[in-house]
Amino acid sequence: MKIIINAENIELNDQIREYIDEKIGKELNRLLNKISNVESLSANVTINKRSRWGFKVKFDALLPIKEHIFAEAINKDLLACLTDLREKIEVQLNKYKAKIKKV
Repeated sequence: MKIIINAENIELNDQIREYIDEKIGKELNRLLNKISNVESLSANVTINKRSRWGFKVKFDALLPIKEHIFAEAINKDLLACLTDLREKIEVQLNKYKAKIKKV
């Protein structure tokens, strides 16, 4: 899966990119591997640094069978925010897998 990372009010470094690829990208590949061609899918991750609440991270992806996955997490720590986001995505993907098995 191709992940497009956008950042607002923060400079992305290699550590953040690697963390997103490792925590979110590998998890998505693992969960979607048996469902469809994962390499043809793309997702957007937007990181926004906010002064009062810390970081706000959004995930947006369109999966086969016109399923839209959107998740958002807010936390003062960026790595904790990305972990929260991954957990929310995982819940939605498990629902998606159950929906696919019914069809």
